[in-house]
Parts: sequence; structure tokens; C-alpha cells
Amino acid sequence: MASINAFIKPKSKLSAFDLAAIGGSAGVVEVTIQQPSVCWKNFLQRGMPIPMNPVLWYRGWAVNAASIFPICFIQFGANRALEGMLDNYDVKQTHFTRMGCAAGAGVSSAAVGCTAELMMLHQQKTGGSLVEVAKTIIQRDGAHTLLRGWLPTAYRESLWAATYLAVTPILQEKLRGVDALEPYPNATWALGAVSAGLFGAVATHPFDTVKTRMQANLEGDFHKKFIRTAREVISQRQLYAGFLPRGGRVVGATFILSSVKERLATATENKRAGLPYLPWE
Repeated sequence: MASINAFIKPKSKLSAFDLAAIGGSAGVVEVTIQQPSVCWKNFLQRGMPIPMNPVLWYRGWAVNAASIFPICFIQFGANRALEGMLDNYDVKQTHFTRMGCAAGAGVSSAAVGCTAELMMLHQQKTGGSLVEVAKTIIQRDGAHTLLRGWLPTAYRESLWAATYLAVTPILQEKLRGVDALEPYPNATWALGAVSAGLFGAVATHPFDTVKTRMQANLEGDFHKKFIRTAREVISQRQLYAGFLPRGGRVVGATFILSSVKERLATATENKRAGLPYLPWE
């Protein structure tokens, strides 16, 4: 097998749309592999025991997969578009600008992610179809309720996108320059992804917990406010509730998204250049 480092390029020649499509595909692969951890995390953050029926672990997979495609599509595409804008104005790319572009791409996807996760959460609670869940929420609480938790979602996605779109490749580039790691390119690549994933898990989890609490409790006015809900979660020492399943998922997602993205990007560029376009062969 070729070294994974061979798939890492300092500057992709692909367009924003190319990377958006690749990102959406990578997102579906990731969520299909890791859907059970989403279920476990949601139950733990709501203070409920994890169900033992594996069928329940994949309840909500359809909306999660259907939402992760546009979320990753938006994040990958917006990140490349923002970098392209900086290039057009001759702004020198630095670690800071790369993380800023990625964070902006994360915020741009928050509305889609917020709505999808709210519907998935209530489908897991009630067992109804997506149409029934959406209809019930809209009729009972109003269509605006589908955006409950947008603010913590925006904070979370900005940090998460910065992690896997910027911090991960930056770390991998730095580690590639370590002489002691030079004989182990695949391990070096994996170490960068896992380290960045751990950072992303710790940084984003409090926002995810507050978001879940806001979305799980639609009755009444108390959990409508981000600050008020955050204070409640902090007072209950629940900021990192469900961290193990979600932390594991974030680390895994960083690894999977980076791996699938690099392989698909390389395959696309090679195919267009008339080269063998399956880099894992």
C-alpha cells in the first residue's frame, strides 16, 4: 500500500464544488460507521440508560445521513471558497487564515445541522417517522423551533470544522517534518488525525451538551435560551455528559473524514490527469 502521506497535498487543484461533493460523500461514510455512538451520546446527555437493542442505535440514521451530506458538502465547499477568496486578494495563507476559513465554513452549516439533529433526537425519543416528528413539532411549537439550539451548534461546528479541515492537516504537516517519525508515514498521518480529533472533542463537547439539552426540552421557555441552559448544565456538572461515546466519535470522524477526503481527492485528480485513479490499490 502506498504511504498515506503521499495523498496529502499542500494545495488542492480541485474546485469548491469538487471538494463539496467529496466532503458530502465522506460524511455519509463516517455517519454510517459511527451512528451507534450518536444514539449512546444522546441518551447519556438526557440522563437515560443506553438501549441494548442494536436496532435502536440506528434509529434516526436516515435523517443523520441525509443531513451529514449537506453539512459536509457546505463545510468542505465553503472552506475552499473562502480560501479562494483570500487567494484572489493575494492574502498569504497562514495557519490562522486556514483555521479562520474552516471555522467560517462550520458556521455556514449550523442551520442545517441544528434542524437535522433536533429531528433525529425527537425521533429517538418517540419512535415516530421523520414526517410525524416534524409535523408534531411545527404544529405544537412553531416552525421556528426547528432552529432551537442554533447558537451552540454554530459554536460547535466552527470549532469542529476548524479541527478537521485545518488543525488536522497542519498537525500532519508538522509531524511529517519530525525526523524520528519519517520511517512511519502512515502512523504519522494517523497520529495527526487522532491528536486533532481529541482536541476537537474536548473543545466542542460543552456546546454539544448545551445544544442537546435545549433541543430535548421543547416544552416551556426555560431551555429556549443558550446562556440559561448553559448555566443549568454547568451547575449540574454535566458539561461533559456523554463525552466517551461522542469523544470517540469525534476522533473517529476526524480520522475517517481526513482519510476518505484525501483518497477521493487524489482519485479525482488522478482520473482527470489520466493516471490510475484508485490510490489505495
